[in-house]
Amino acid sequence: MKRILALFLAAVLALSLAACGGGGAPSPTAPPDGQQQPAQQTGDGAQLSGTVEYWSSWSETEPQADVIARAAEAFMEQNPEVKINITWNGRDLRKLIIPALEAGTQIDCFDHNADTVTALWSDYILDLTDFYQQAYPTTGGKTYEEYTMPAFVALAEKLGGGGKYVLPYAPQALLWNYNKDIFAAAGVSAVPATWEEFLAACEKIKAAGYTPITTDDLYAVNVYGYYLAKLKGDDWVFELVNDATKAMWDDPACLEAAKAIQELADKGYYAANVASNKFPSAQQEMVIEEKTAMYLNGTWLPNEVKNQTPEGFQWGAFALPNIAEGGDGAESNNFGAQCFAINKDTKYPNAAFALIQWLTSGEWDQKLADDSMGVPMANDATWPAALADAKACIDNTTQRLSWAVDMENDANVNAAIKTNMAMMISGKLDAKGFADAFGKTQKSA
Repeated sequence: MKRILALFLAAVLALSLAACGGGGAPSPTAPPDGQQQPAQQTGDGAQLSGTVEYWSSWSETEPQADVIARAAEAFMEQNPEVKINITWNGRDLRKLIIPALEAGTQIDCFDHNADTVTALWSDYILDLTDFYQQAYPTTGGKTYEEYTMPAFVALAEKLGGGGKYVLPYAPQALLWNYNKDIFAAAGVSAVPATWEEFLAACEKIKAAGYTPITTDDLYAVNVYGYYLAKLKGDDWVFELVNDATKAMWDDPACLEAAKAIQELADKGYYAANVASNKFPSAQQEMVIEEKTAMYLNGTWLPNEVKNQTPEGFQWGAFALPNIAEGGDGAESNNFGAQCFAINKDTKYPNAAFALIQWLTSGEWDQKLADDSMGVPMANDATWPAALADAKACIDNTTQRLSWAVDMENDANVNAAIKTNMAMMISGKLDAKGFADAFGKTQKSA
């Protein structure tokens, strides 16, 4: 399967938050003052009804869950014949959903990250293409497809092989998050666009008395994986991870990427405790101590540490830098989203889609972004100030790199990289030792 999603220039330009103009469905007649239109009716205009069982991958204590719970209550007020029951499974949903579905448990809709839903649960989910072509009160009379950021409509189509089996929400991207005040204090006036500029920025930051980079056991593998992807391409790395013979690990590119990581360690650009950092210690140290400049993480980072972040902290973000001359630049990044899906065997497809459309458009789309410091779905929505730079990165992305460049897909590959990366960045293993140890580990697995 091809691993890079190339978005056409027109779609990229449409990613801007300016409202879409031109054609589309006519705007509905405004309701009288003090009244709201119903969320949705069935195709023949009948009243929605039924009990919808929604299994969520959020934990009940997360801000996203709080917004979704309030939105569901508002939905039921507008649709009194519909009952919504939410089961908060947290990330355990990944291992619970298939046994529950196969046991015949009523689950009408559920959510998880886009790649998980389509890769693991494609046999259980309904094609939502027809729903995308309908207009709803919360989308201002536009079809859902017209209302939503084009990159994420394209993502749904790509993951669905042309059909739209998921409805993305809470978009996200993996980027270099950084402290703008540290960059300014170190005299780094522009974000790095190439690896050479990245190294130069690290040197300035270190010379100014700050720590250039932090990471932890959860995110360390990403630096190595994305370096390889920028060097050789996303498809090549996918083949590397899934090479049953493990012969591809002898490719010089694997050693070259290891040498790049070793150079960061040898020059003292990593935090001193980075090899032993367990998530989420690195991200908390970054905002609490304000001594660390950069952390390769997601657009979700500012929200995850908002309770520890001091007032006035200046978040910045920049795209993965270009590695090879003529290679992929700032246009090539990982991005994705949480996604809703509907059980193909549900008795209430209209009510289930009405609910997820209600949650991902209009008032509740914006509230979800505001309360979770996240990214909204609408073209004309307002982004949190902490994600202003991230918006620009997403706007300019035309090639999608898969999550962790698939290095978490194979348990042996992931475990070996994590172990040997920790040893290399702590100085216990050099790049050649990393490549040799990793190759031997894989070939004996």
